[in-house]
Amino acid sequence: MDRGALDGEILGGLVNSVSRFIHFAACQNLKSAGMKDFRNMVGILKLLKVVLDEAFNSEILMDEQLTNAVEKLDAVVNEAREILERRPQRMSKICSVLQTEPILLKVQKFSSEICNKLSELQQSSSFSSHSSSIQHCMQELQSVEQGLTSELIEIALKDQSENIVPSLEDVIRIMETLGLASNEEFLTEMNQQSCCHSKSESMSSTISSIDIPSKFDEKVSLSEEITCPSTVSLHKDADTSPWSSQDQLCSFKNRHNIDIVPQSSLLGSKSDNLTIISQVQKLIEDLQSRVPQVQSAAASELRLLAKHDKDNRDLIAECGAIAPLVSLLYSKIKRVQENAVTALLNLSINDSNKVLIAEAGAIEPLIQVLESGNTEARENAAATLFSLSVLEEYKVKIGRTGAVKALVYLLGFGSLRGKKDAAAALFNLSIYHENKARIVKAGAM
Repeated sequence: MDRGALDGEILGGLVNSVSRFIHFAACQNLKSAGMKDFRNMVGILKLLKVVLDEAFNSEILMDEQLTNAVEKLDAVVNEAREILERRPQRMSKICSVLQTEPILLKVQKFSSEICNKLSELQQSSSFSSHSSSIQHCMQELQSVEQGLTSELIEIALKDQSENIVPSLEDVIRIMETLGLASNEEFLTEMNQQSCCHSKSESMSSTISSIDIPSKFDEKVSLSEEITCPSTVSLHKDADTSPWSSQDQLCSFKNRHNIDIVPQSSLLGSKSDNLTIISQVQKLIEDLQSRVPQVQSAAASELRLLAKHDKDNRDLIAECGAIAPLVSLLYSKIKRVQENAVTALLNLSINDSNKVLIAEAGAIEPLIQVLESGNTEARENAAATLFSLSVLEEYKVKIGRTGAVKALVYLLGFGSLRGKKDAAAALFNLSIYHENKARIVKAGAM
């Protein structure tokens, strides 16, 4: 392979990684405060992709420094995508910053190095016409706010572990940056991240003395915001997790009168099936709680547990989770409904569970979700019906319900993803000849 071909392969690999990251991020909800770093990464990489495409098409010859920067950015972009793929649905704000801010800084650093190096190579006749896109990207990179929040958090955590009174100025800056609404919420966040089993008195006394500015007066629901993913570590080579101990988690539950199951207990050890079964059974009990937040949290945990693991899907079904999840499809709380339908979708990946879900009476409530759920719930209801319709007998059963009409409506008026899911389900149903007439009558043609 000659040098030009090798350069093209290296640069093309980065272009492909950037495209995959941007595409995957577009399918995620990046609107929350905890996703700010990901939003910034997307913005940077969209600008850089224009430059990379031009460089790739110009067949530019890369020197050692440029090659090194390209390879490093490729690795960082892939790392960012993997973090986004594994990211829990709810993550503490401090955990999010500690995890994503260093990645953002690397994206900025290596993107700047690439632009600077390409700028030096503009004298090349084949690439000099693209100077404007390089300059624009460099200007935007300089305007991106440099993150220092993770450094302040690391210092505060270190002070807490050593029983040193933390800087009041740093504490206030952290709270302002993360939008923490109260002293108690800040303490909860810090204790979730601390490796210590006992709360630092110096931290507690310092925080309790803070007069929170008026802009923090707005209440924030801790049960919706705080999750401590014990399986995630700050450094991928670390042997132990830096997150909360079981004692701290219990303390948090008692203080706020909510019930949270740590994700590590579900996603961690497969070697202890009895432990996982016990915890799944506890989640199933929570599904039948009268408290919507507890129901939603349990459905969300089952949703995550069933997402990637075939054995977990079978285990969840065997423990009896399907019937209570189907019942939650009737919930008037949209978030509960969304987590329940998505958990069922993930479970339906296993063929054996398709039958169990359908026989549990899921088809009618899935139609109800199609008609009245939020955007994601409607999309996943359509995807679940598609999954169930893979089996021949359910093409018939689904076709004889009101599903076709609801799917056709979603096809016409749903989100882009919803339209795709509806089209896939309708195509599957149309394989059975009786359904073709129903689909046409519902206005699909």
